[in-house]
Amino acid sequence: MIQDRHILLISDDHEKATDLCRVLKQYHPEVDVKIVEKFQQSDITFGKRLPGLIILLVKATSNSHMTWLKGIRVAKKLNEIPVFVYNEFPGKNEMQELLKVLQREG
Repeated sequence: MIQDRHILLISDDHEKATDLCRVLKQYHPEVDVKIVEKFQQSDITFGKRLPGLIILLVKATSNSHMTWLKGIRVAKKLNEIPVFVYNEFPGKNEMQELLKVLQREG
């Protein structure tokens, strides 16, 4: 299991984000998944705690999410936090990889 059980899920599709959250909690009920629509909301989601995992589930072709992600990785030195980026709901292989990351010892 990742050490910090807080997952930040940034998505522009609330329905798919809710479905993904449901799947993650089904396999790992102890995780705390916060869903935000805009990356600006991420700073207030967990207070001063950093998430243990970041998932971007965005279908819009806007590059702002990737620019934000690159910016926080440089500014806040968050290279240790795993990040998964999907433009649609994860398929079977992607979901297995994501669940494996949640199971790993931190």
